Amino acid sequence: MKIEKGIPVPSNTKYQSGKNSYKWKCIDTMLKMEIGNSIRIEDRTLDTVKTTWLWRAERKTGFKYKIYPINHNTQRVWRVK
Repeated sequence: MKIEKGIPVPSNTKYQSGKNSYKWKCIDTMLKMEIGNSIRIEDRTLDTVKTTWLWRAERKTGFKYKIYPINHNTQRVWRVK
């Protein structure tokens, strides 16, 4: 699969610095995505994103997401439903 450049990456600008600020910014972004949109999550493993972040987002909204690992610490997440 070819990975395009310019995939949106959530930043920490809205939140105070802290242990979970990037996590909640990414989850907030996932909750606002439309079907077919994607974001790139950096510095997090596939297991972390899949078992905690996507689980929270899917449980909160009922949306479905697909995850594709770009490398060990970078993931791309699409909203599919």
